[in-house]
Amino acid sequence: MSLIKTAVCTFTAAVICLSMKAQQPGITIIDGKLPGDRPVPPVHRWILSFNPLSLMEPPMAIGLGVGYRVNPKVELWSESSFLTGSNFSSDGPLTGVRQILQMKYFIEKHRGFFVAGEVRYKSYQYRDKLNFVNQDTHDTLFNFSHFSRHYYWGIGVQVGWRRNLSANGRFQLELTTGLGLRLGKVDRQDVPPGYKYEDLYPPKDMRIEDLNKGFLPYYLPGSIRLIYLFGKRLRP
Repeated sequence: MSLIKTAVCTFTAAVICLSMKAQQPGITIIDGKLPGDRPVPPVHRWILSFNPLSLMEPPMAIGLGVGYRVNPKVELWSESSFLTGSNFSSDGPLTGVRQILQMKYFIEKHRGFFVAGEVRYKSYQYRDKLNFVNQDTHDTLFNFSHFSRHYYWGIGVQVGWRRNLSANGRFQLELTTGLGLRLGKVDRQDVPPGYKYEDLYPPKDMRIEDLNKGFLPYYLPGSIRLIYLFGKRLRP
């Protein structure tokens, strides 16, 4: 798995470096240009997107995004991913899904920049071992094996930027970052009646590295996506 992570990081870094080199002054990428001889990203009706860094998330997310450009300023975008536990510590196989829906608004003055509102849903399940306490009998089940289902709903905003990777502008690089709020629910099954989960050793990092035991009320969305444009061209 470390080899996969290294390969993904190297590939992503190479794409960014090539993108920066391709955008040097004096190199014509497409016909249209912004002031300062900067290439104008073209706009097509449809896009496909892929986030290589999602392969390094815990849990790993494998999926593709599809976007529909309503007009040169507004884009509707959706990404569906299958979740697996390759990067996740659990007592058994992990499976799940993640769905992200966004509406993006591109700023006319700087056509590569946009703001986006999003909603997202994620759920996954796996077998885990945790400690459960019965407050009535004062009995504790240590490392009790059970089935755990996790559900998350989120809403947030992002800012992003696209630039060309190819001479015709059909391949592009997209960078995004943002902030969101989320709600979560953990359903731990197969636990004997009267017993409840209790973290006997609370983490000191606000659960940032212990999300399988709980959840934060906020999330920090961000991505480096590879974009492919196809379909009707809406502007140069």
